Amino acid sequence: LRENTMNALGQGLALGLLLAAAALGVLWWWSRRAAAGRRKARRAPQPVAVQPRPMLGRAELPIWLWLRQVFPDHAIMVKLPLTRFSMPRDAAAAEGLFAMLGGVYCTFTLCDNQGRAVGCVDVMGERKLSRGNRQLKQTLLSQCHVGYWLLTPDALPEPWAIRAEFLGLGATESNAGESVELQTA
Repeated sequence: LRENTMNALGQGLALGLLLAAAALGVLWWWSRRAAAGRRKARRAPQPVAVQPRPMLGRAELPIWLWLRQVFPDHAIMVKLPLTRFSMPRDAAAAEGLFAMLGGVYCTFTLCDNQGRAVGCVDVMGERKLSRGNRQLKQTLLSQCHVGYWLLTPDALPEPWAIRAEFLGLGATESNAGESVELQTA
């Protein structure tokens, strides 16, 4: 009887070890498969038929050219999201803020030589900017000490006025942008 019990115990132990080894094998195979999927996801997609499209719309191009003349020493960045140059002070609030600002951008962002945003411009076209979107941008940008203007191609401000807003009053004494006229091609 004792021999049968030992034999059954040995068989049970062997079966348990076999099942444990099988489970470990399945886990190893599953993790390898998942890792291969992650590597595959990082690869470039198969070629897709695409064509280039302009970065700027019909209403945006003349304002971009005008801004380049008014701010010759600044980079005029196109369509940057607000999350690119603003950050909540409270790390716990970051996720909620980034979720809210995920699709919010300004048409143009002016950056100084250190890469800091000094001003943002939105261009009014056929699609109007909602009041809530505009207020959100004004509030957030003022907290970041970044000027904000809403422009249309047919009603551009005086160059000195927008320079004063973005660079401070001392910047208006500079010759840059004083005699700027909108040039159309």
